[in-house]
Amino acid sequence: MLHGFAPQSVSLPPGAWDLLPAALRDRWNLPRRGRWDWMWTEQVPPAHPLEDQVVPLEIPRHLEQIHAVQAVALPGTHFGPDRPGSTWFGIWRGAAELAAVAGSFDWVSAVHLGGIGTRPDLRGSGLGSALTAAITRAGVARFGRVSLGVYADNLRAKALYARIGYAVGHELDSRHVAA
Repeated sequence: MLHGFAPQSVSLPPGAWDLLPAALRDRWNLPRRGRWDWMWTEQVPPAHPLEDQVVPLEIPRHLEQIHAVQAVALPGTHFGPDRPGSTWFGIWRGAAELAAVAGSFDWVSAVHLGGIGTRPDLRGSGLGSALTAAITRAGVARFGRVSLGVYADNLRAKALYARIGYAVGHELDSRHVAA
């Protein structure tokens, strides 16, 4: 540990946290734990009939609406619209009701998706698939690959991503500072 440095979060292979020295774990004090999978694809996804409804969202103009969708769809997400360098997309229901959101990061050397969420009352309607397919298509066309992170226990989302062509690349256990 360099001069008392303590990280805000760490991500390690499952079980590795317990192998760290107890004094280091205590000093870092990262009580919140999340298990997630890093998935990736090089495949162009199948066309989705709702992809034409995917539109870019503007920060700060749509910040409040993105936060509102994430509050009900992804409470506790670590990938929000306040993330520096993120680009956001959504699907609207009517003129003023944001139904689903997805964030992306980088667009310089690769694309990483995160914060993908659909309002619970609209899940199963294909909005998440459309968002993920549209952004994945653009990312694969530009960089040849796209990645995303998903909580390991989110089996419904993992099945959606697998249908689009994603595969698990790494399983990770993350630790974070107390909320």
